[in-house]
Amino acid sequence: MKFYFDGCSFTAGGGFKKYGYEDYKDLIWPHHIGEHFNAEVHNFAVGGAANETILRNFFVKNYDELESYDCFFIQTTYPSRGEWFDDVKGFWRRYKFKAYKAKEKLRKIDPDLENWIDFYLKRIYSDKGGGIKEKVTFRSIDSHLKALGKPVFWSTVIKARECRMDYHLNFKDPNQITNLPKTKFTSFPDGHPNVEGNKEIADEVIVRMKENEILL
Repeated sequence: MKFYFDGCSFTAGGGFKKYGYEDYKDLIWPHHIGEHFNAEVHNFAVGGAANETILRNFFVKNYDELESYDCFFIQTTYPSRGEWFDDVKGFWRRYKFKAYKAKEKLRKIDPDLENWIDFYLKRIYSDKGGGIKEKVTFRSIDSHLKALGKPVFWSTVIKARECRMDYHLNFKDPNQITNLPKTKFTSFPDGHPNVEGNKEIADEVIVRMKENEILL
């Protein structure tokens, strides 16, 4: 079997390099899922990814190969994130508006971006608009996979009270974690799941897959 994963740092292994792990590909939850099902893992998640990044990967970068996958694991991320194509440098740039360090990085690219960010947050971005982007990401990918007859497991890091769609697993909602004697996955100090936390996520995903009859 062949599995497709996408999302942000919670699926890409955020935190590992920061805390001294150089080779961590085999320590993150997509690897554990692949091992459990004896499946080949293709993980397109990157730290700081926006929902637009996930859409672009699905409908542009990997579109011609979608039918070759047996199951999809899609994790939506914070709606305030975005991306744009830097025509000068020739690659896509991601931004996280509500993170100060991200603001500093954008300022180094172009000082004018700082004013643009402030204007964007004041006049352009809204939680309602972010929620619509979340729906577009979820519904467009979900409907396409249904048309292909492919199973998908949906997860998110969006706070439960702010979610607009129904997910199989919410990494940030303690009430969603039903098979652990605690209220959250074990994490690094920065909040990303650590070695144990990634195993816990994989175990929880497998339980939810059985409950929702995904890949049975």
